[in-house]
Amino acid sequence: MRWGLLGGLVLPWVVAVGMAQAAIRPIAAPVEWGVGLADEALELPGEWLVAQGAETEEALRLYQEGRELLEQGTEESLRGAIEKFEAAIKFYEDNSIVFLGAIVRYWLGFTYVNLGYNREALSQYQVAFLIFEAATQQATGEDLETARSWRDKTLPNLGAVYNYLGEKQKAIEAYNRALSLSRESGNQSNEALTLNNIGMLYSSLGEKQRALEVYNQALYLLQKLEVRDGEAATLSNIGAVYSALGEKDQALNYFNQAIPLLRAIDNRHGEASALHNIGTVYLDLGEKKQALEYFEQALNLRKVVGDRGGEANTLNAIGVIYWDLGESTQALEIQNQALLLHQSVGDRTGEARSLNNIASIHMAGDNKKQALVYLEEALLLKRAVGDLAGEAVVLLNIGAIHSDAEEKDRALEYYNQALLLDRAVGNISGEVYTLWNIAAVQRSQNNLTAALTNIETAIALIEQLRAAAPAGELRQTYFAEQQGYYQFYTDLLMQLHQQNPDQGHDIEAFHISERSRARTLLELLAESQLNLRDDANSELLERERDLLAQLTAQQQLLTQRLGNAQTPEEQAQIRQDYTTATNRISSELDAVINQLKRQNPAYTDLKYPEPLDLAQVQQQILDEDTVLLQYSLHPDQSYLWLVSKDGYETHILPPQKEIEETARSFYRQIQISNCQNAPNTNACLDRLITPGAALYDQILAPVAQQIQGKRLLIVPDGALHYVPFAAIPQTSPLPKGTEQDYQPLLTQHEIVHAPSATAIATQRQNLRDRPPAPQELAILADPVFSATDPRVTSKTPASPVTLSSTIPLNTDLLLGRAALDRGLCTANTTLQRLPGTRREAKALQSHSPDASTVLDFEANQDWFETTALDQYQTLFFSTHGCIDSQNPGLSGLVLSLVDENGQAEPDGFLRLNEIFNLRLNADLVVLSACQTGLGETIKGEGMVGMTRGFMYAGAERVVVSLWNVNDNATAELMSQFYGTLQQDKPASAALREAQLALWEKYQEPRLWAAFTLQGEWLGREEE
Repeated sequence: MRWGLLGGLVLPWVVAVGMAQAAIRPIAAPVEWGVGLADEALELPGEWLVAQGAETEEALRLYQEGRELLEQGTEESLRGAIEKFEAAIKFYEDNSIVFLGAIVRYWLGFTYVNLGYNREALSQYQVAFLIFEAATQQATGEDLETARSWRDKTLPNLGAVYNYLGEKQKAIEAYNRALSLSRESGNQSNEALTLNNIGMLYSSLGEKQRALEVYNQALYLLQKLEVRDGEAATLSNIGAVYSALGEKDQALNYFNQAIPLLRAIDNRHGEASALHNIGTVYLDLGEKKQALEYFEQALNLRKVVGDRGGEANTLNAIGVIYWDLGESTQALEIQNQALLLHQSVGDRTGEARSLNNIASIHMAGDNKKQALVYLEEALLLKRAVGDLAGEAVVLLNIGAIHSDAEEKDRALEYYNQALLLDRAVGNISGEVYTLWNIAAVQRSQNNLTAALTNIETAIALIEQLRAAAPAGELRQTYFAEQQGYYQFYTDLLMQLHQQNPDQGHDIEAFHISERSRARTLLELLAESQLNLRDDANSELLERERDLLAQLTAQQQLLTQRLGNAQTPEEQAQIRQDYTTATNRISSELDAVINQLKRQNPAYTDLKYPEPLDLAQVQQQILDEDTVLLQYSLHPDQSYLWLVSKDGYETHILPPQKEIEETARSFYRQIQISNCQNAPNTNACLDRLITPGAALYDQILAPVAQQIQGKRLLIVPDGALHYVPFAAIPQTSPLPKGTEQDYQPLLTQHEIVHAPSATAIATQRQNLRDRPPAPQELAILADPVFSATDPRVTSKTPASPVTLSSTIPLNTDLLLGRAALDRGLCTANTTLQRLPGTRREAKALQSHSPDASTVLDFEANQDWFETTALDQYQTLFFSTHGCIDSQNPGLSGLVLSLVDENGQAEPDGFLRLNEIFNLRLNADLVVLSACQTGLGETIKGEGMVGMTRGFMYAGAERVVVSLWNVNDNATAELMSQFYGTLQQDKPASAALREAQLALWEKYQEPRLWAAFTLQGEWLGREEE
């Protein structure tokens, strides 16, 4: 039996209405449901049907040639098979051998299905079934068994095509009869096929749990019978149901089980569908780049095998991505291609989907009248085929048009119809979007209480879906896609607060702000207490090691290829190839890690920390000397919560765009300044003070009195993650041309940063009873980056360097520890040596003579593999930082890239995935490198950089940098910092003292303000 996969139910586009106007948003691409089609060799019946003469031999030859062409699976071969089968049918029927003709018609129908010609397939199956049914009334003995067998095989296929064409009642009748006949005859293979199709029908009608029950019955039979293609189709079916239920982790698990089975039997139709389904999950989770890669693989396979219906589905999905990326013209072109293909194969469900998507593009282009024409046509088709989920989407989009036209009551009518359908079919994602649209309309009507009820329901569903999403980066990306809901909820609560200041809505808004932050980091911190690799499957562990090795190999290959590239175009293509390959490997690595989690008994019992509310923050986090400043930047207005041990305040700030423009201006001025060498130092500093003072007015002036003399715990948002708060001037800007003294915030405050208040509480809980590490300090510094380094060419040890009390600052200031460009986090002989890092190491050793120090060639990957880093209280890493903002997992620290003979080291980087696997017992990790505090900015998670990697590995607090630091100034800063730490001062106080010392000498914040402390500020004895 051969099992084919057909495009079936599609998860549609939906509309999300923003606060002021409609915004069309796709949330899913088509998910395809495997439909098994019976596939048997030609069985010759008994004597009463045996043909006579050469005509029958010719018909048999044509049939066999048609089967060979069908097996090839290309569009050309399938069309050739049709010609052969039609000729064979003519021979048989001209000679009145109608039974054999019906068998060939069965195969002709199967070929039409594979080409996507479902109406033609239906016609062939109907004729074949009538002939087989008639034969069962006439035949006896073995001939009767043969007739029954073919009748029973045709019924499920007939039902499958009815279902694909939207004729649900006829499909149900065919399936139920087929199931009864299969069980009567004991034909378990046909029974499994029919169960599969019944499961598909239940799922399309919204009965997801019933569908899973039926699919699992089919899977049991198919595994028992060792029918691998049927097993793969059923795994895909189960995965699709889990995807529709929002359980994306389970969906990926089942789809990924199906792919190797399909490849083993060379079922390219099925493989294309499985790849398409994986792409759909990634798109649902917001991973557009990975989704597009899977869709393109699926599209290429579908073109090869001539699957036009499947090609239309995948084009539709690709069009969704281009639309979401703002490429409206290309998206419209792709959707029109998909529409023509859907129409050509008689797929009314797909046709309606394309019409809806085309309408959505017209809506975004403000062509509402044309959009409404497409939507009304789509609505008729959706209702004709019984696609309730698709009908809900179309109703939602029609409602959006009325909402845009200020016909709010009419819009609510459509939205409420859509909501009923979403709930009827169990489309939770659709329900979330619909509730948001309803709440947005109610808010515009000043019906704030009703709007609050609906957005609260939507948020509860989002939390449910998030819990079911895959762990790690995929869950993080999914949550980032949902941040608009949390912003809407916060805005609505603050609007209610302004109307009723005594109702506590601002406190609830703080809680929602905290719920929207760093949730993935909180889960990682909880998971860090488990050892996922204890008693783990050895094959999984080996696969994990292999994938990590593949990432290293890809990085080395990139280095070689870039070295041979002749043109910028070649370099761009090489980097694109590298990104594609590493994305694929990283995705598989994530899947392996998720499997390790699922197999760990402790993981299933793990309880993730719930975000704290305001009272818990006051009780568990803050002390009398510390206040929390938590920012939430929104398009229309932003918010600041000041929380102290015994009180709180809420302040409304300017819109996000205004704050972020000022913040970026301040950051840029710091980076480009060189006030030490400027003709007029004061004028140079004034250029910093102007945007800095404006930023102070925007984000700090409202709480200036309340923060006096306090330690500041900053939880930033958006571009504020880049801001060195310590360097912000404590003054409003003076009139242009007026000189003013530069008194940074540092002069009055210790400053600590955190991704969320709950993250601090989680760290305290996790590390509360951890005994201190027995040894004090380990240092890595001054690696060798190039074969031209004198330490290689002279073959003599580097001369010792003595740190002077005052480090001269000159034009070398402009040569900082440069972070590598994105995509170039690879061995690179152009990296400058950092002599200041050696001075840092010597200075630290002067304070801690027993420190374990590794320099030069020994500062390599082997040191991390052979050193028990969990034995050290403090770790200093002084080297280049490598930041890959698009693929944070590839960021890391640059180690020695060559050995004593100038030969390249196998791996000269400590990458983020390796940092996560470190086991530390460190009170403090200092990353004295460039931009180590940065990374990809992800909504709701902040800066995803090396900080979270070291926290996961066991660091209580981490000191990181916000820009390319100066080598000499950093050496002096770190010497003072560690010297102050030795006086038993907390790290936050020690860092402030060191920065103050450099500020008093140099003023210029570029030289002292880059480093920030992330995490716990209390010393061990204070906790």
